Amino acid sequence: MAGLGFGAGVHVPAFRAVPGVEVVAIAGRDRARAEEAAARLDIPCACAGLDELLDRELDAVSLALPPAANESALVSAFGVSGLAVFSEKPLGASAERVQALAARSAGRTIAVDFEFTELATFRELKRCIDERSLGRIVSVEVEWLTHSWAQRSRSFSWKTDAEQGGGALALLGSHVLYLAEWMFGPIERVATAVLESEATGRFTPPGRRAAPDTVTFSLMLHGDVPLRALVSNASPAGPLHRWTVVGEGGKAVLENRSTDYVAGFRLTQHDEAGNLLRAITEPAKAADGRIAAVAALAARFVAAARAGEACRPGLDAGVRVQDLMAAVVDCAALERAVR
Repeated sequence: MAGLGFGAGVHVPAFRAVPGVEVVAIAGRDRARAEEAAARLDIPCACAGLDELLDRELDAVSLALPPAANESALVSAFGVSGLAVFSEKPLGASAERVQALAARSAGRTIAVDFEFTELATFRELKRCIDERSLGRIVSVEVEWLTHSWAQRSRSFSWKTDAEQGGGALALLGSHVLYLAEWMFGPIERVATAVLESEATGRFTPPGRRAAPDTVTFSLMLHGDVPLRALVSNASPAGPLHRWTVVGEGGKAVLENRSTDYVAGFRLTQHDEAGNLLRAITEPAKAADGRIAAVAALAARFVAAARAGEACRPGLDAGVRVQDLMAAVVDCAALERAVR
């Protein structure tokens, strides 16, 4: 495991939930912090940095690093023959550099952690769409509002630093972009986009650049279906994560207002007359809801690695989302220039 935040808190228990998996080492930039995490989590070895971790004999490595650091970590991991790689998203801070990683990845098992597709409620919503029980889709709206610890405490870190690949588009919008194509098929174009960083700018140190904390964008999905999204990690109105899918035959709403941003979803479907057709609540989890979702993907990753096969979502999905994020940024820049 590389990463003492999400890696230690979510990846470690998620992989330990997979039969036959042993977490043998954990790495962080600071040796003392890595040793503390190893002792607390009962992991045999603590490493100061990725190079020391990759010097060990490993079957797989799990990366939970800031996007800018993740780019170089992937390059190093791809340099180890036969090593399977499980990576957080976004894969990096630059679409161009992430695209270049594909040439280094041939012949290995790679998974990228888009964990919402592991949830029963999201899978049921996709089934509604695939089975056309809503009829022809007319429109999609996404609202994802949080008030992150960094925003509440006015704490500047990689999560609020544009140069390190932080911000609401990277942390939340990347999931929206992946889920949009997973549910509805290819995104044909980014129609509009606005990036705002006013809230983060209030506590950004001199010489640093605030990452966007509020992002609005509209996409044109296959079949000329519009998707409008508002994503923010600086909204006191949160927590809210809601997908509203309107079809000619009714409407489906998938909503989570809980503080656990993976658990707590409820899906309802109504016909065009307003009659309730479906109501499903995400099964309750004993601990942090993220752990069970990541564990489900980790289990598929481990099975694929043992068989020497590809895993989905893989590197291609991570690269695609990176390209879509870049398209949102480019669209927002163009709109600012026009104004």
